[in-house]
Amino acid sequence: MSAEQFTIADGPTADKMIDSFKYSFSPGNRIYVEFRVARRTSGRMRSPSFVVEANVTALKYESGKPGMYIFEANLHSHGIGSIKGFYDATKREGHFEKTA
Repeated sequence: MSAEQFTIADGPTADKMIDSFKYSFSPGNRIYVEFRVARRTSGRMRSPSFVVEANVTALKYESGKPGMYIFEANLHSHGIGSIKGFYDATKREGHFEKTA
């Protein structure tokens, strides 16, 4: 069974992603980012979009244009949990899947 996948339709700036990662392990100083997402099933978007709040715990530059990241985060809404995905901060779109 494949992991549940989500499409990111809108999200934070590159600076906000970096700040969230930079302070991800600072108690009381965490910076959360918001993604507008929709669930995907068999490559198609399903259900209306909704907003999730995340704390970025890992951030790696993707080879390509500036502002492209592979990231990991903990979501604090909608019971999704930990995620791993790709995000283009310039276009403010991407995708992720549930990891735990």
